Amino acid sequence: RIQEPLAVPAMRKIMFRVDVRNPAKTPHVMLNHWMVTHYSGTTRKVLSTSAFASWEIIPQLANVAIDLVGTDQNKAAGTQSRMSISFTPVSDADQLYLRARLPLGFDFTGCSALSNGHEIIATDLDKVRVRASVYAGVRSNVVIDNFKLGQIGGATEFDLITRLNNGEQMDESLKFTGGFDLPGYVRVWNQTVESNFTVNPALYPGQREVRMNARATVKFLFTVTRQAEPNDLILISSKFYRMFPDNFNIVRMPARAPVSSEVVSFIDGAIVAQLMGTAIRTTVPGFKDPSYEVSFTTLTPNLPNPGDTFFRIELRKPGNQSQQLPLNTNDERTTGFRLVENVLLRVQRLPSNEAPPMAEVDVEIVIDPKSTVPEEFL
Repeated sequence: RIQEPLAVPAMRKIMFRVDVRNPAKTPHVMLNHWMVTHYSGTTRKVLSTSAFASWEIIPQLANVAIDLVGTDQNKAAGTQSRMSISFTPVSDADQLYLRARLPLGFDFTGCSALSNGHEIIATDLDKVRVRASVYAGVRSNVVIDNFKLGQIGGATEFDLITRLNNGEQMDESLKFTGGFDLPGYVRVWNQTVESNFTVNPALYPGQREVRMNARATVKFLFTVTRQAEPNDLILISSKFYRMFPDNFNIVRMPARAPVSSEVVSFIDGAIVAQLMGTAIRTTVPGFKDPSYEVSFTTLTPNLPNPGDTFFRIELRKPGNQSQQLPLNTNDERTTGFRLVENVLLRVQRLPSNEAPPMAEVDVEIVIDPKSTVPEEFL
């Protein structure tokens, strides 16, 4: 109700502004209108009245959440993964339309729906339609599996629209940016393991394999698609390799320019270092410059085959590591190394033989191949 202090002449246009909050959805047609009534300021008699239709309300999906799920699923940009889409609809609907706007490169071709009663209807690169009956006010969860994540990584942006089977749009949430932050991709171009004998060729000449349950130096040559700033963390872990802070080092290749870092944590199978003053820069996917080499000391496990264990390499922002996705990751897909068994060799004289100087005697060579299956002794 608006009270004018002065009389307004007849036929004078009156304009005013009122701040209002839209309802959750368009009211019934009999209720979706505005009414204006002009009263006399003294007698309160109705002088004129009018009504006109209001605008259509586009209902908005509430409590939208989009997350990467599955502890054993890939999270790195450009890999196959699994995603959960949760929301509370305002209106009943039969289908969910999803479009991944950012980053570019999402591909839903060949994906599947894992949530009960849901089915993929159609895909078109970064778009997917899911048959999913949803009900007003009831929270829904749709899980999409085996799709390709976008390239590079970074903040994500999605369009979500619910529709009836006849194509009529019901609810929407456009340019939604409250979902997950897509981790970049750590690509390992080369990996080596060197024993203490190989590291010191002057003392131990010749080619030597790395033994199981022995100290060794591991090196990884890698690139990332998202830049890591000073104070960010680099984490390297393996279930069976034991990490040590000794000789932890990062250099930028090919000039081997030092990247300042400091080990802040090491517990058996994991080591965490903080970048102190130098960023690890991004590399365009498919290219190798700039690349970085990280090296550290480890105790090798009693596992001879490379596929028996894997290395996780991640760059992260400081904070609660269990509550955030990494900045870059290799999804623990880098295999271990081929290791050789520490074969036991012992030479002993038979008890029945004398051993005078310069005499020929029979000896016994005892070889314990342990887990290996040798075919020839040299």
